[in-house]
Amino acid sequence: MPLILLINVGGGTWLVHQGSVSAADVLATSLIALLIPYGLEVLMHSTWAQQMAGASARRLTDLLATPVLADHPERAVPDGHEVVFEHVSYSYVRGPDAELALDDVSFTLREGTITALIGPSGAGKSTVATLLARFDDPRSGRIRLGGVPIDRIDELLSHVGFVLQDPQLPSISIRDNITLGRPDATDDQVRDAARAARILEEIEELPHGFDTIYGADTGLSGGQAQRIAIARALLVDAPVLILDEATALTDPESQHQIQQALSDLVRGKTVLLIAHRPEVIRGVDQIVLIENSRVVATGSHDELLDQPGYARLWDSAGASLRGADA
Repeated sequence: MPLILLINVGGGTWLVHQGSVSAADVLATSLIALLIPYGLEVLMHSTWAQQMAGASARRLTDLLATPVLADHPERAVPDGHEVVFEHVSYSYVRGPDAELALDDVSFTLREGTITALIGPSGAGKSTVATLLARFDDPRSGRIRLGGVPIDRIDELLSHVGFVLQDPQLPSISIRDNITLGRPDATDDQVRDAARAARILEEIEELPHGFDTIYGADTGLSGGQAQRIAIARALLVDAPVLILDEATALTDPESQHQIQQALSDLVRGKTVLLIAHRPEVIRGVDQIVLIENSRVVATGSHDELLDQPGYARLWDSAGASLRGADA
């Protein structure tokens, strides 16, 4: 609009001196020239707001239309914390011809052990994790925790905790983020969890400490956000734990601190460790290799060295590490 006004007034002044128009004509056309782009700007903003509102409405409609998982009428308490996948198949799309994300998957997470689930991208590793947390139910087969199907367990998330690659911190206070899974926790318990997650000192240095609003009062690095998520999992203290590449998107210094925090978190728990890089799973109790939505091998690192798919993953990991060193 300033450019239009400059052209209109400048050109109008020259035309007034030429006697072609009057000063009143210049004033009228200048006002009209200002109103036209202003009206177009209002129209564009209105159209954009309508598109945003329409997209939000569609997301709300899709959310409200999401089927609710049916709970089994017979409830039971797990006897221990061993996890068993029994011939589990799953598809993200309904229908007989839908492509399977998991196809007849069976394996066992022995109580108190760490099982690494590895395989190429898109093989179905994260789908296994979401089904164990019961974000959805299998199309066929069954998942048991302590001998009980997970759809019969009350408050499943008090038995199954998780630390994901994306820490999922909403815009609430740091304290509320840590106590999401255990709202009745005391301040001392919250501080102990933050201390164990190696994040207490950094929280206390924030503008309002534990009352700092995440994303509003301050920004946190990926490693700091991940350690807050670990503190949340420590506070819940669930006996079964899912770790989905918790250090993948962090810097080396944060990775070291996160690894220390995870060492405290996994102690004595039944752990499912989802790894995209095979070099991070040395020393685990069991490795499950999944390819093309199916489990193709199960065993320790030494037992799987001769397995072709496992060997390929190690070869690709070695090539990546050599490239990074170069």
